Amino acid sequence: MSASHPPAPSEELAPASFATRVLEQTEPVLPAALEMWCKALPDDVHRAKGIVLTPDGPVRLDVVQGLITLTPIPDSAMQVAGRIVVIGPEALNSLPGLAGFGDSQPMGAQSG
Repeated sequence: MSASHPPAPSEELAPASFATRVLEQTEPVLPAALEMWCKALPDDVHRAKGIVLTPDGPVRLDVVQGLITLTPIPDSAMQVAGRIVVIGPEALNSLPGLAGFGDSQPMGAQSG
């Protein structure tokens, strides 16, 4: 008796390769500037998230399918402040500049 194996997935159904880039914050940023930056992200960015320091305190940033959410959080709830993680296709090489943040780095890269 031979074992039955499910058909191999076609090329079209194979999962896409993703890249993750990290932006480290160097100074507080205005929420309006952060929102404009989010709107300027490439269309193929799947997600962006992080804790961003603003002049009025930290906010949680979530961007999913073009929906931008900025939620104020108490200072005591901060985990990793001053960092935005952006997830997109493997070809995601550059992101728009954002005052108050350094250049984006691949996840795990050390900035010098």
